[in-house]
Amino acid sequence: MKNYLFIALFTLFTSIAYTMIGFMLPQKVGEPPPIIKLGVKAEPSDLAEAGQVLFQNECSACHMIGAPGGRGPDVSGVGDRAIAIANQKGGDYTGVDYLLESMCRPNDYVVDGYAAFMTNFDGKLDGGQMLALVAFLQDQGAAGAEVNGLEVDIVSKYCPKSVAKSNGGSGGGGGAAAVAEAPKPKIETVEEAIKEFNCAGCHSLDSTTPGAGPGLGDVGARLNRDQLKEALLQPGATLAEGYADIMTGSLDGFSDRMSPDGINALVDYLENLKGE
Repeated sequence: MKNYLFIALFTLFTSIAYTMIGFMLPQKVGEPPPIIKLGVKAEPSDLAEAGQVLFQNECSACHMIGAPGGRGPDVSGVGDRAIAIANQKGGDYTGVDYLLESMCRPNDYVVDGYAAFMTNFDGKLDGGQMLALVAFLQDQGAAGAEVNGLEVDIVSKYCPKSVAKSNGGSGGGGGAAAVAEAPKPKIETVEEAIKEFNCAGCHSLDSTTPGAGPGLGDVGARLNRDQLKEALLQPGATLAEGYADIMTGSLDGFSDRMSPDGINALVDYLENLKGE
């Protein structure tokens, strides 16, 4: 009887201790994304403030400010770097062009030493939110935030899906028309899938060497078929230890782009990676 009482008290004490430690640790609280209307003259400072919330929610898992060691480059000073790159390109190209292009065409600008795993934000955020994020990134440089809520055309140039999202897909409001795209053919082969979703940008496919994501050389020995399919269709459900959830963004649209046979072929491929 004494043993049972001791075990019960020990379990209760341990539970309380871990709960107290959990409350003591800093918690990352996701704030609701701010709503910014395109075509409204929002001041740069207001946009930058809203952009800070978006950065914390969408970007801080990979990018730090003023500290090395993130999965993506440090964004301190990025406003100045954007202006410098724009000056090198010349013409009408501006720092705003660079920042929007980097977020909506991320594989065009891969910083040396980093893998090409950044999420494409075109359509992930709406047009007003994209401008807010640009203002926040500008604010990380000496010139500070300069973009305002009227710069619809430049968002439409690089992030047409985001502008369409702002307009509810109707093409009205803010003066920017939604872009209608012809449906793409379904992906049927493993090679197409690896290229389309840039799997090799984060994962080594022929070894266990970690990158932005874990090496997949032995993934078929670690995960069964159902777990592999879940990792593709619900990538944020189970995360490998020590890795942030960047797969959800990277595999955005996966189930829509892949045919059922294509998904099964990719699972077959992964299942056969045994590390032998």
